[in-house]
This record gives sequence, structure tokens and C-alpha cells, in this order.
Amino acid sequence: MGRSITATDSAPRIARYLGLLAGVSAADIVKATSKLRGRPIVVRESEHLNGTDACGVWFAHADEDRIFHAATPYESYRQQIVLHEIAHMLLGHDKLPPVETQAPDFFSDLPLDRVRWRASFRDGVEADAERLAYTLAKLVSPRQRSLSGFAQAFE
Repeated sequence: MGRSITATDSAPRIARYLGLLAGVSAADIVKATSKLRGRPIVVRESEHLNGTDACGVWFAHADEDRIFHAATPYESYRQQIVLHEIAHMLLGHDKLPPVETQAPDFFSDLPLDRVRWRASFRDGVEADAERLAYTLAKLVSPRQRSLSGFAQAFE
């Protein structure tokens, strides 16, 4: 697989790293990341995130990754939230020290190994994930923008 990727790598470099071609769907990027990590990635909408500072949250469990995103009618917004959380995975942010802030209370009943949730882009980790998410979005074909199949694809 070669060296790991960085937030400043080009879209073609990232596509090669993931074993993808340009013009894929966001779901293809999630599947490739799941394969790379060797465990399933479950993507779910959570209305609990609406009205909070967090629009997306990533839970890294021992045997699977879970991404929850805010409820939104906008596919492009949903895609950016999910790709941002995928970027955290690709950048190895689960190996960083745990975040100082706690995940929202409504997730407190989940057994967590690592938590990553986005409420701000003010730190370097969040800025890097957003930069990489933007580059990942460049790989997505305009005809492949729908994420409606996420729930079925990653169970």
C-alpha cells in the first residue's frame, strides 16, 4: 500500500491509495476505507445531532466503525459530513489521544473505544480532516452523489 496519506495529498494519489478510480460514489469510498481498515463501517443518520454543535460523530469500536450524521435533506451536506469522518479514519486519528470533550449525552450508552466528533474546525486535526474530505469529494462523480444506500451497504 505504500506510505499513508496526508491531508494535502492529491485526489489521484488518494484514489490510488484506496484502489479507486475517479468518478466513484461516496459509498465506494466508505467501502474502500472499510476494506483498508479490515472492519465494517456503519453509517447512520441521527436526529439527535440536529440542534447540537456536532454535525457528525465517529465511534471507533474494536470490531467496527460507526459514523452518525445529522439529519439533513441535502445529499451534498450529508456526503461532506460522512467523508469528513472517513478522512479522520484515513489519517489515523483514532491513534491520537482521546478528545478532551465528551460525545453528546445521547450516545453515552454505547461502549466506546475511541470517539471522534466534530463540533469545530478550529484545531489542526479537524482542519486536516476537512481538507482531506474536500479532496475525497473530488473523486465522487456528480452522477454518484446520492448516499441513500449507506444504511443498507454497510450493515
